[in-house]
Amino acid sequence: MIELRVVLVLLPVLLVVAAMIMRIPNRNVDVDRRGPIDRQDDRYWIGGLFYANPKDPAVFVPKRYGLGFGRTLNFGNPWSWLVFVAIAAVALLGALAKHAG
Repeated sequence: MIELRVVLVLLPVLLVVAAMIMRIPNRNVDVDRRGPIDRQDDRYWIGGLFYANPKDPAVFVPKRYGLGFGRTLNFGNPWSWLVFVAIAAVALLGALAKHAG
């Protein structure tokens, strides 16, 4: 069983990530004060899977391919690296808690 302290660490991280996801508009072309951002432009997609556009302020963007839902991180935004590390830490802590118990 997962210890209470692990839950107390993971819960705030999950709540912050969920709050960030809920604030994201669901569209592929966003308008920023600098002009429109085309999220389908090939030069911002690495291998068609990883999105990296430092001019796009969004942390999460719609996936390029899919059934109309799903998000991916904008690795051009420094905040996305923090989210990536937080998600990895939650997964690692969960695995460690499982083996420790």
